[in-house]
Amino acid sequence: MDFFTEERKQDFIVNNDEDIQRHLSAREKNELTAKLIKKQIGDLEQIRLHMGLNKKRMCELLLLDPSTWTRWTTGKTEPPPWLYRTLQWGLAVMEKHPEFHPLMIRQDGDTKVHENLINIEKSNKKLSEELFELRRKLKFYGYALLCSLSGLLMIFTIVWIAV
Repeated sequence: MDFFTEERKQDFIVNNDEDIQRHLSAREKNELTAKLIKKQIGDLEQIRLHMGLNKKRMCELLLLDPSTWTRWTTGKTEPPPWLYRTLQWGLAVMEKHPEFHPLMIRQDGDTKVHENLINIEKSNKKLSEELFELRRKLKFYGYALLCSLSGLLMIFTIVWIAV
């Protein structure tokens, strides 16, 4: 027997109603969260197309058998709630870091991202060395400028006293 109607359960998702939250099982919470994510990001086929992946590549990335994907997308069975959360995270990562797009990852697991990270590390090292050298020069020229200003101050003081 359900304690709350479907409408009230939807309130839990939309408003994060704590009264309802106490009466739902973890499974019900997960299922309702999956429904909300599905409303936000679309169904499985829409997500796959948005990512620009074919069915085979999507199944490889999710470690699924293609027949499982077909059952889920045709409505024969419901996909598990974790799948929508996983896809939501994947889309969020793609949005923030386009270099992690699944199309960038080759079949053998090697990535262009890895090569890019190595290049970035080399660039960072070079920039760090240049920054160190600039700081060293600034320190040297700063001391030289300070000494020059001190000398000028002494000259002005002597001239002022003499006048």
